[in-house]
Amino acid sequence: MTRIPFNKPGVIGREIEYVQEAIARMHISGDGHFTKRVNSMLEEILAAPKVLLTTSCTHALEMAALLLNLKSGDEFIVPSFTFVSTANAFVLRGARPVFADIRPDTLNLDESRLEPLIGSRTRAIVVVHYAGVGCEMEQILRVAAHHGLPVIEDNAHGLMGLYRGTFLGKFGCLSTLSFHETKNFSCGEGGALVSGGEGQRVRIGRAMSRQNVRLAILDEAFRGLDRNLRHKLLARCRKQWIQATLLCVTHDVKSSLDFDQVLVVDAGTVVESGAPGILASSPDSCYARLLEASTTLETAVENCAAWSKYWVENGKIKSLRNRS
Repeated sequence: MTRIPFNKPGVIGREIEYVQEAIARMHISGDGHFTKRVNSMLEEILAAPKVLLTTSCTHALEMAALLLNLKSGDEFIVPSFTFVSTANAFVLRGARPVFADIRPDTLNLDESRLEPLIGSRTRAIVVVHYAGVGCEMEQILRVAAHHGLPVIEDNAHGLMGLYRGTFLGKFGCLSTLSFHETKNFSCGEGGALVSGGEGQRVRIGRAMSRQNVRLAILDEAFRGLDRNLRHKLLARCRKQWIQATLLCVTHDVKSSLDFDQVLVVDAGTVVESGAPGILASSPDSCYARLLEASTTLETAVENCAAWSKYWVENGKIKSLRNRS
């Protein structure tokens, strides 16, 4: 009888060399030379502001739950088919899981059944890219943005996987990785917590559950998202904190046109302030010049013959159009 193993750990040939180097460096626990190398490597490959190696994906999920400040009475949405840690990490904080049905073709969370599960106590949406197959993140993010909810990606299976040309784990405010022996990238045990470039969005998710907020500061909170989604999220924040003073720091000048007041900062100094409509109508104002420069730059890029547009779907270039 031939025994078929569940998995075979990948060995590339330098493992013993690295173990000996770690011993020679007199640091064989965590947060040493190789930890820093792996953190930096993943940050570079994934273009992630911060990667933190953990002892397991479970512990990375538990850290995500702590960052979201989940507590008793809160709810989170999670697929009904996943490893138990995906739910347990948030249950440990007192939150109640709301299980979502899965798609029969991918075994991922069924995005078409997501929105009816959202209620007044929902604080987060947790998705799992099962077997490295990406969830339908476009629709999931659209629903999450509409309700002002953070998205956490359990990407234990999906390191280096793509969804429409973007690495899995780059869509939510946080994602988690596993380096267990059964995974494609393994170090026996281990995991990682990855910032999707959305640390601000993590803090926004936590702040949404706070009462009597008097001051909220959004410092480039929605950078990296398309303009329509940025506007939706900002509108959600303004509605949430309608009684508070909301200070939004942004380089997207056009997005500030419907603000109550704008401050123009140059070299750390406020050089102009006032209602955006009034400032925009004054050709001598710094704000008006910024608006004009922003529009000119967008038009120049859009019409420049040296630029090409790539349309990516499911990790493949579907069409290519050169502006020239």
